[in-house]
Amino acid sequence: MKRLLNARETILALILIVGVAAIGLYQPVFVEWENISDLLTETSVLFMMALAQMTVILTRGIDLSVAANLALSGFIAALVSQYYPEGPLVLMILAGMATGLLLGLINGTLIAFLGIPSEQFPIDWKTVIFNMITIKGIYGRQMYETWYQMSVLLETGVDISPVVTHRYSYEDFELGFAAIKEGNCGKVILDFEEI
Repeated sequence: MKRLLNARETILALILIVGVAAIGLYQPVFVEWENISDLLTETSVLFMMALAQMTVILTRGIDLSVAANLALSGFIAALVSQYYPEGPLVLMILAGMATGLLLGLINGTLIAFLGIPSEQFPIDWKTVIFNMITIKGIYGRQMYETWYQMSVLLETGVDISPVVTHRYSYEDFELGFAAIKEGNCGKVILDFEEI
């Protein structure tokens, strides 16, 4: 019980209740059923967005494009309403839903193909700054470009064997990681040809 009372959510809920009560005492119309019904109706879209965002957060992800997607979906639904005023309401709703679905698919596809992490990860900025480490973000196309450049180097006959200092079977991957941890190695290769 003590942990529940000290929880941030409980404190925020109490502040909200006290605020609503204070406004209700000052303006009794604020706590009348008609006003509460209007508030719930006006915020229903936000409730639906919050529920959808909750599922994204529960899967350890984050999506910052929700408001932009909502705005564009609403704009498309309004355009359908403007150009087809006699059309059924379902058509406008479906236009907005289809737009939101398409934007979500595009967003998810970009995240999946570009390898954007689903959660934040810390960076020790002291190490970056004092060791003069350069951080460079790359995207899929640039990554494939470096693979192409490497294959061209190999095709022209560049000998990379001096760089490879250790070769292990994939079953001996622990030896490979141990060599990397020791720090006296170049490239460690795990051989998967036995599979």
